[in-house]
Amino acid sequence: SARRLASSLSDMEAVLGCRDSAVVREITKKFEEVRKGSLAELSEYYEDNPTKGEIVIVVAPGAKNNESAYDLDAEIKKALKNMRIKDAVNVISELTGVAKKKIYERALEIKNESEQ
Repeated sequence: SARRLASSLSDMEAVLGCRDSAVVREITKKFEEVRKGSLAELSEYYEDNPTKGEIVIVVAPGAKNNESAYDLDAEIKKALKNMRIKDAVNVISELTGVAKKKIYERALEIKNESEQ
């Protein structure tokens, strides 16, 4: 709903990372409005400028099989704040296309470093 738009965009950014996206308001109607930007930018905009109407959120796909497009350590650290290792590995692997085994090994290293 329009009143949860900013928080939804913020949650999407937390889970999906930085992605290009668009918010389309009143799609297929006379006063259709499209605003493009990253999930974080759009979340900030709609926090300051609440809107009404029917909302559609379009999010660009993540880069598959392109490890350089992601800072895996940063993604792992962010995911481990909210998830168990197994869940974090599954989400990050799905988003990045990186092998689960590689992500799991690095996640264990990061977790062990943070506990010391």
